[in-house]
Amino acid sequence: MYKRTNRPNNQIEIPEHFKSPIVYLDHWALNDLSLDNNLRKRFVRIMNEKGGTFRLSVVNILELSKQTDKSQVDYILEMIASIDCRS
Repeated sequence: MYKRTNRPNNQIEIPEHFKSPIVYLDHWALNDLSLDNNLRKRFVRIMNEKGGTFRLSVVNILELSKQTDKSQVDYILEMIASIDCRS
């Protein structure tokens, strides 16, 4: 999570705050989890119960943009959207 703080002289500070667990998945893992209904539900439930941080990288986004099966992309995006990102 990011928190914006206005500092003197029109400076802005934006520190990043992580909550455990911090999870990063490569593209294959994103596909595997999102396409398996039981794994997806379990992963999302645990992330939401623990209030963890789910990290995406530029590489994740590039891989998604290259993926030809748009239904798989939809499953991945749906799974990501299911993870509560509120602090």
